[in-house]
Amino acid sequence: MRARFLALQGRDHAAVARHSASAARHHGLVAILETPGFVLLTDSDDIVPLGAEDGVILGRVFKKSESSERIHAIDNAPAAAIVASRGSYLIERYWGGYVAFIARPSGPWQVVRDPSGEVDCCYWSRDDLCLLASDMALADFPGVEAPAPDWDALALYLQNPSALERRTALEHVGELVAGERLSLTRPLAVEPLWSPWDHISAPNAENGQIERLGATIATSCRAWSDSFDRICLRLSGGLDSSVIAACIDEHEDVRCLNLLSPSPSGDERRFAKAVADRFGLSLHVHSFDLAAIDLEQVGSTSVARPVGRLIGQASDSAVLDLLGDCANAASFNGEGGDNVFCFLQSPLPLMDRLGGRGHRAGAFSTWRDVRQLTQTSMARSGLWMIRRLLRDRSPSISARHTDLLSGDAVCVRGDEISLPSWLLPPRDASRARIAHVAAIYRAQARGRQQLGGHSVVSPLVSQPIVEAALRIPTWRWCEGGIDRAPVRTIFADCLPPSIMKRRWKGGPDGFCIALVSARRDELRARLLDGCLADAGLIDREAVAVALSDAGISRADHYLRILELAEAEAWARHWLGRNSSSRPFAAVAPATPSTGPDRHPARLE
Repeated sequence: MRARFLALQGRDHAAVARHSASAARHHGLVAILETPGFVLLTDSDDIVPLGAEDGVILGRVFKKSESSERIHAIDNAPAAAIVASRGSYLIERYWGGYVAFIARPSGPWQVVRDPSGEVDCCYWSRDDLCLLASDMALADFPGVEAPAPDWDALALYLQNPSALERRTALEHVGELVAGERLSLTRPLAVEPLWSPWDHISAPNAENGQIERLGATIATSCRAWSDSFDRICLRLSGGLDSSVIAACIDEHEDVRCLNLLSPSPSGDERRFAKAVADRFGLSLHVHSFDLAAIDLEQVGSTSVARPVGRLIGQASDSAVLDLLGDCANAASFNGEGGDNVFCFLQSPLPLMDRLGGRGHRAGAFSTWRDVRQLTQTSMARSGLWMIRRLLRDRSPSISARHTDLLSGDAVCVRGDEISLPSWLLPPRDASRARIAHVAAIYRAQARGRQQLGGHSVVSPLVSQPIVEAALRIPTWRWCEGGIDRAPVRTIFADCLPPSIMKRRWKGGPDGFCIALVSARRDELRARLLDGCLADAGLIDREAVAVALSDAGISRADHYLRILELAEAEAWARHWLGRNSSSRPFAAVAPATPSTGPDRHPARLE
């Protein structure tokens, strides 16, 4: 089971004890840490103690070593180092999916989220009570009113899911970004412990990095698989999920699941079968089922933002069937592989190479690789590069998607939202590196989910893999005109040729189109007369047009409609939990003040 926790802190010790007892009864949690004014509750067995009075690590922890062995206990000396460093030593010497609670002698509690972000951690204050939770559903218990939707933040989120950073779509609720530390002071203080920029090697230091990446991928995936008794691997037959299959094929109980979409491009059975046959794994094919989708069912109640889990209902039952009644089971997926393995379909790697000392001689071959990968002419790619050079160097997460939103919602801007320190690049960072780091951030910032109490693991965003990938120059990722070239080279001898030669990826687009078409009337009623419309976030007329015959045929409309349907269900859920939600106001949101890169940010 994924590590779930609820922590409560306040100056009124009696109130903290009363609320923690209420939460424990309501959610079936157990107190594992209790000090005056602080209680930590969980229902997980994944607990690594740091000492009788020094705190705990919740989640699965592995040692940074060639074997990446799982750690169930930490010796006194390293435990003391973790406490003394307020978590820095933990991130330097260990990895995994965890949130650590560290006690400080006569000081505030420290909360550290691992750099992969595998375990969520949100925090909020209400009536002198500070709460932290891995699962926002745990915020709902007798005696404490649940958070309400933050309409301004939701409007911003619908424009750009990557723009919110620490601010969530619930009022007064923040999220601890992966690799950060939260001090439970007054006011709360957040500072970075991990930065991707610390793991980027100089271009002339790349010898052996690809081989090390291969070893790291293998050991990290196997470490995750060895910590579970049964695994359901969502095997699409794409490169990323196939790599995971190659790394965990020796596990005794791996069950592969391939999802079949109605459109020809969504039929990937032959690719998945080739991988399963190659490694002797069982393969189960499940067709997306329209009847399984309940538009009133919220797929993201456990997180503080709607995270696009609507169509997941069509496959969740198949995953649960394969996991069965095994208590220590998990669903694995290849999510984040494109991001970590620098899948940039642009001339950015060429620009990076032109700016690298001692590597300009190979720039023409990189230009050829980029042209082949992007399928553009020399003139067109050159023009793109010139235009890019004239633009600023801001991280590539600023694109805004305003389709079907109201004018008032579009007026809500995120200009004052502070980025995590590791998205503030050094002055000499190349545009390609900025784009690569931003892509990794998008992979790590997504809300994690449990599935029927089982963990959902994305092994390719593990801290050691991310750090190894960052050491490889960006132009190496497109060598030969193919994407993720180092990974293809590493696994060339063990993956089927059909996977190595594959240059396109199917998906559930056909199912999404069929879903919107079949449920058009229900979607129209829910969106045009729903709480997003009442709050003034969506353009009713534009949504009505999008749900017409002509609108549904547009490639981007059906996906946007499903995003809004997910947000509608999410907002209705939280409105039902809170009686004091404020109306939407199209004003620039207030944001925490932050310092420069690598300096603490203070959150009120």
